[in-house]
Amino acid sequence: MLYEQRVLVKIEFHKKMDECRGEEFEDFFHDVMSRRFDDYIDIRAYGNIGDRGADGLRVNARELYACYSPLAIDMKAIRKKFESDLESATRQRGGEFDTFVFVSNDRWGTHPDISMMLSEAQAALPRLSFASMGTRKLWNEIMHLDIGHCEDLFGRIKVEELVYGIGLADLEPLLEHLIAARREIPGNYHVYIPDTRKMKYNKISPEYREELTRGMRDSPLVGEYIQGMNDPMLEDEMAAGFAYHYRQSRAERGDDADQVMEDLVSYVLGNRRPGLRQHVAAWAVVTFFFERCHIFEPAPDGWVPEPDGGTGS
Repeated sequence: MLYEQRVLVKIEFHKKMDECRGEEFEDFFHDVMSRRFDDYIDIRAYGNIGDRGADGLRVNARELYACYSPLAIDMKAIRKKFESDLESATRQRGGEFDTFVFVSNDRWGTHPDISMMLSEAQAALPRLSFASMGTRKLWNEIMHLDIGHCEDLFGRIKVEELVYGIGLADLEPLLEHLIAARREIPGNYHVYIPDTRKMKYNKISPEYREELTRGMRDSPLVGEYIQGMNDPMLEDEMAAGFAYHYRQSRAERGDDADQVMEDLVSYVLGNRRPGLRQHVAAWAVVTFFFERCHIFEPAPDGWVPEPDGGTGS
């Protein structure tokens, strides 16, 4: 997909997630996974044997999926569903899977009690692996689909000259947090300098190096926010999205590192012209993932930039 097509697909995806509940979400999940993986089987309940603890199964990957998408969060009902599906799956499908994946349409991350259930199940059944899949992970799978499959899911994706501002919707609360937190930073706050060798190795221009350096002032706030969300998978899920968009942009832009940077900022903000505070917050997010080597390539050992900032050896 083109970058602009991915943005439009993401808008349609979030609309779908706002509307999908119950069986409708389960049907959508099956539609995505069936297009994404050749070995995925969508399982329907049949007569008195039910579905034997599985809503979906990846045969070759040996992953079993249990879907739950209530209208309102009811942890007693969720725990009952989780324990019932797990017991049924291990009793009736014990030799068919190695990973049990609990799927929900929670847009903002895994509920703390669900993460505890997964940890408890892992301790009780160490031979298995346990994982959750929410909106972010489902989006990561959709990003791997071609435009034809996406149009099967969402209708025609028509790229026009338009203004959109949804950007990376999962990060909207983070951007708001960064804007508010910046007002409280003391004047003597220490600013770190990004990896200069990495910037030069990737041929990032001095102007964009300045943006990354300014972003370092606020990037620790990104880490603090992620830790405060109490979701151990959150950073990995966000990083996967950034890394995928980086690879797509790099493939389209080639060696134009500055344009890749612009694409990543647009991934956060959309193409609507942001206010100054939103712009600064977006660069803090990009810098955060730049420093952790999720985007752009680290300079190889022994590589030394030339004095004029060109490539070295």
